[in-house]
Amino acid sequence: MKTSIRFTLAMLGLVALLMPMHLAAQSGTFRITVPFDFAADSQPFAAGVYYVSSSGDGVVHISSAGGEVNRAMLAYPVYPKSSGVRAGLVFRRYGDHYFLSRIWSGADVGSELPRSRGERETLAKIERAEPITVLASGQ
Repeated sequence: MKTSIRFTLAMLGLVALLMPMHLAAQSGTFRITVPFDFAADSQPFAAGVYYVSSSGDGVVHISSAGGEVNRAMLAYPVYPKSSGVRAGLVFRRYGDHYFLSRIWSGADVGSELPRSRGERETLAKIERAEPITVLASGQ
């Protein structure tokens, strides 16, 4: 009995030590050029070059190449329908408004941002909302 309890505790300790390494392996940072203005988590972003990183702990970080804009956002994991997904950003477009939707870092799990208040307000103003997915690929 004592042996199985010690074994279980040892295994739990091992998992606790290895989990951060697994999550770090899933994270990735990439450089991307977005050719249009967009919003993410109600924060406006101008068209330009950005560094994007996502980690397994649900935090996404976007910063402009010049360092003018830095934003950390909460996201939840999303899994690709097929393997071999390249790093990139997915946007929802309503008219001429773009909203960041998903971040793919090239790993086996991506990050999805919830709809922001600004996106929900834009949806309410548009008579017929048909989101269009635009993929901005990394460089």
